[in-house]
Amino acid sequence: MPVSFARLVSSSVPNATAAGGGGTNPVPSSLADVRSQLRVRLLGGFRLEHANEGRVVSDWPRRSAKTLTKLLATHPGHALHREQIIDVLWPDVDLESALNSFGKALHAARRVLEPDLPRRQDSAYLRLTDSMLVLNSERVIVDVDVFEELAEEAIRTGDIAPYQSALQAYSGELLPEDRYEAWCAERRSALAELKLRLLVGLAEVYEGRRACNEAADQLREVLRQDPTREAVHQQLMRLYARMGTPDQAVRQFHDCKDVLRRELDLAPQPETVSLYDAIRANQFAQAPSLDRVRLDVPGSLPRRWMPEKRVFVGREQVLDSMSEHLRGGNEARVGLIVVSGEAGVGKTRLLEEFASRAETEGVTTLRGGKGAHASQFTCGPFAVALEDYMSRLPAAARHEVARQYPALARLMPSLRAGIAAQESASELRDYHLDIIPSIVQFLTGMARSEPVLLVLGDLDELDEIGLNLLRYLAHVAANMPLLMVGALRDPDVEAGARSRMIEAMTREQLWLRIELRCLSPRGTARLVRAILPTVRVGDDIVAEIYEQSRGNPLFILGTR
Repeated sequence: MPVSFARLVSSSVPNATAAGGGGTNPVPSSLADVRSQLRVRLLGGFRLEHANEGRVVSDWPRRSAKTLTKLLATHPGHALHREQIIDVLWPDVDLESALNSFGKALHAARRVLEPDLPRRQDSAYLRLTDSMLVLNSERVIVDVDVFEELAEEAIRTGDIAPYQSALQAYSGELLPEDRYEAWCAERRSALAELKLRLLVGLAEVYEGRRACNEAADQLREVLRQDPTREAVHQQLMRLYARMGTPDQAVRQFHDCKDVLRRELDLAPQPETVSLYDAIRANQFAQAPSLDRVRLDVPGSLPRRWMPEKRVFVGREQVLDSMSEHLRGGNEARVGLIVVSGEAGVGKTRLLEEFASRAETEGVTTLRGGKGAHASQFTCGPFAVALEDYMSRLPAAARHEVARQYPALARLMPSLRAGIAAQESASELRDYHLDIIPSIVQFLTGMARSEPVLLVLGDLDELDEIGLNLLRYLAHVAANMPLLMVGALRDPDVEAGARSRMIEAMTREQLWLRIELRCLSPRGTARLVRAILPTVRVGDDIVAEIYEQSRGNPLFILGTR
């Protein structure tokens, strides 16, 4: 059963010592023990209550005191330098007046939270030490922290119940009453994105268990919140086709086409159009008729079938070549391998198989490119790959990473929970100036002690900042056991920043391009017979399948 926010915060209050502040007297342990725990709700609207008393805090004599409390609760780690707060709340005020306003707001906030606080007594909730104002996480539970911890658990385990618990904990967008305030905009977007990531992840879990209707429900909810996500439209089209409802898949394509034109003035990507054409031509889920298939065992071929395990044939030579580069056996070492080819040819499948082989050989592997969210934020595929790795680390190791690389802690949900914020000298608009060196230092630091494989998935999802990071890392990786792999739809027709990156990396010999082609007739026969181990498929049937699919594995695997 999903765990509610109230149940998570109803445990006993920790035996905290003094929560330091601007006063001079420590909090006596007997007084600290009886002070109730605070629950702060930010998702769906601001609400603050004393957990032990059930008393809601609603009387704020100063608006600045309320905003100050919101600001601290919203910021990861719940700690901010006094000057950071002043820059947000009083940006156009001279320093002396701003410090005076800060002091009044802090005093008012403490009085609201603790009306009976003795004069010059330290607060149990708000601590001011060396100009750092901290919301005491030992006595304050913030629903955003609970949501991120549950999300981390769901992503780590890949089980249905943790996904459901995390989604239940997301009770609405962050501070809707402050929707147009710049100080919470980035955090709001990140949390909303995390929710969509959970929905897509849960859909993948359901689909893996053949609960197709439940998987479709999650994908439809993603599109309800953001209808422009073309990758989710694609995923839903494939799901409808596998469910035996190609009419719904066709309608989904037209919905995708209409919303992209209306909202973004874009046409669907070639991969989406190819998928649509395959479904319309009955190639995605088209199998030889039953009367032409001879069975080795009694019974008949099910109307809709899926192989018992994912098969991988016809790419062994390519995989061996990639593994040789990973081991450093080639004289001309490269830092990046890019797999290209038409939609459905198996680029993603090849990368998955390569990553699995690397893991069995003891190579530290970071997998990215999962889900439909990677294109929505800076360095998306890098962020997804790093999060995949971070989420599997022990808590102590994550804490150490967050301490050494505070910029990564702002990007990775798994690094935020329970970790105090680190002061950053850069403003939000200059965030990439922190994140790029942090990613480079972290990855190269790992590669100095062990081989590292970074699977980036779809490189078409990289923004310009991500492309610059990719090119720089390719330079560095060529001199150490660090290899990046990814997929591009068609590098020869790219334009803009991606085209310039491809041209420069080709000129500098920093990458290896592998053009993945459709299977040969022999490879098609091997794949069909691997999929249907209990069915005797004649050569004439294989020839028909090859004729219809032209050796494209997507169309072969989609047969029914």
